[in-house]
Amino acid sequence: MKIGAGVSSRINGAQRGALVYKKEKRPSLRLCQQLITKDPGVKGDADSGPFRGTTGRDDNDGFPCVTPDPRLGPLKRVTIHTDGGCQGNPGPGAWAAVLQYGRQELEIGGAVPATTNNRMELQAAIQALAALNQACEIVFFTDSQYLRQGIQSWIHGWKRNGWKTATKEPVKNADLWQQLDAQAARHRIEWRWLKGHAGHPLNERCDVRANAEMAALRQRMSPAQLAAALAEFNRTN
Repeated sequence: MKIGAGVSSRINGAQRGALVYKKEKRPSLRLCQQLITKDPGVKGDADSGPFRGTTGRDDNDGFPCVTPDPRLGPLKRVTIHTDGGCQGNPGPGAWAAVLQYGRQELEIGGAVPATTNNRMELQAAIQALAALNQACEIVFFTDSQYLRQGIQSWIHGWKRNGWKTATKEPVKNADLWQQLDAQAARHRIEWRWLKGHAGHPLNERCDVRANAEMAALRQRMSPAQLAAALAEFNRTN
């Protein structure tokens, strides 16, 4: 997607309130402290799901549960769609995610002034998984082969090699890959690829949200500020 990593959130429905994050340190969230916008709101039963800031029933709204480890108890089943990209590559970028659990839905997104397409695809996945307050069974849809192949295959060799490639070069975006690896370890995830801009409703919805985040970023920052951010990004990457 051509269109990042601030955080904004929308939980649509009956109950409204700010997202509540765990107290432990989360590098991915610290990366997103700049350019934060929040628009909380809940579609469905706000008191029954696995999204951060929700509490209450332990039922799964009709989804069958799986128990990979009896010590963990049954896992709620969540579907996630994400998208991310930037204008310029590198350039200003944005990301978005839609999480679904039964009748509940959570939409999040954010933007940064200078980044790459791949970093925004990774950031979307990191933030989507970080939005869950418990281990879940997840079907994760992405239109990025870089994300899907990286987390399913390439990452194992990188970790064995001390975050170096087969040619002994440092892994690009290692900071985000390490964050994603830590988040993914909390869950059981089936990673699925789908073609972008091919009419998949939730993929298109993520694209719309990411473009909205991009537009909001351009409202907040002047062209001179964006140019300065890009120059700094190029200098340090």
